[in-house]
Order: sequence, then C-alpha cells, then structure tokens
Amino acid sequence: MTPYVQLVKLDFALGGAIVMDGYPLPPLVDMPGSSQSVARANASYYGQDMRFMIYHGQADPIFPCNATINVYHEIFDALGVRDTLKVEHTEPGMTHTVTQPEIEMIVQFIRGELA
Repeated sequence: MTPYVQLVKLDFALGGAIVMDGYPLPPLVDMPGSSQSVARANASYYGQDMRFMIYHGQADPIFPCNATINVYHEIFDALGVRDTLKVEHTEPGMTHTVTQPEIEMIVQFIRGELA
C-alpha cells in the first residue's frame, strides 16, 4: 500500500516509504517492462527525494521474496528512481510475519540512521 500511495496518489515525497513483505498494487505491478514515459504517465510522483525501505522475509509463502523484490526493482527502474531505494533487506528464514529486528531496522530508517 505504501508504494501505491507514494507513487500514485501523492505529488510530493513522504519522509520515507517502508515496504514490509508487501506486493505492489496496480498500476505499479503493470510498470515492469514499460517505457519510462508510460510508467511515469501512471504515476503521480517520481522525485529523486523519495526514500524507500524494503524488508522482506526470505521464506515468505504469501509473496515469494525474490519475485517480489524483482518486481519492485523493475518498477523503480521503469520510473527511473532506483536510487530512491535506500534500504533493501532480506531476512533469512523469516516468513510473512513481523519480527523485533525488523521493527528495530524500521526505527533506524525513520530516524535517518540508515542511508
């Protein structure tokens, strides 16, 4: 939901956008393979001042880790904003859940202690 709001509904950058084992919604999921002009026509904001963090469980049975991370990479590439992905973490053995280390990393990201 967060990438959808940041990229499709707002016309400014949030202080940070965090994805926790989430899969992108349309029209984001349709952007991989699109030209930059087509991807940007379906976005409301794609400024370089955005800050994204993705934290994903390697053993997530709902949204397979590698496939999900690759889709986000392709979306950011289509929009020309891959540099806004400041933190990408894959947690070995973690399923579709929330863990204390994840919360601690989120707090660090919010405080600006990570990229």
